[in-house]
Amino acid sequence: MSSGVLTLGASKELQNINISTNNGREFIINIYKEQTGFSGDMVILDRISGTSIYHLISQLKSNVCDIFSDGIDNVLTYLCQYNDAISDIHNPCNTPFIAPLDQNEIIKNKSISLSVRVN
Repeated sequence: MSSGVLTLGASKELQNINISTNNGREFIINIYKEQTGFSGDMVILDRISGTSIYHLISQLKSNVCDIFSDGIDNVLTYLCQYNDAISDIHNPCNTPFIAPLDQNEIIKNKSISLSVRVN
């Protein structure tokens, strides 16, 4: 295992990004480095409604920023129905695939006024 990267097998590594909201909802975006690109999924932990949902973000893309951007779009779509907003984006295991600068640019373009945290 390298610094900040969880190795899931011979050909797959993981970066996870935790997202919290003003009302206590949590999301985990998982970005997987595959042999030929990146894929992603997301877990929604909605403690208010008591539901947990697994959602596939993408099968395979060449640009990791697209996976992160699609994940944020999924979070925003989910939150629209509850009048809730993102309050924190945290990278607990460093940022091996998508740098904080790139993450901040993506969320800025989506009108989210905060900076991502690392560790």
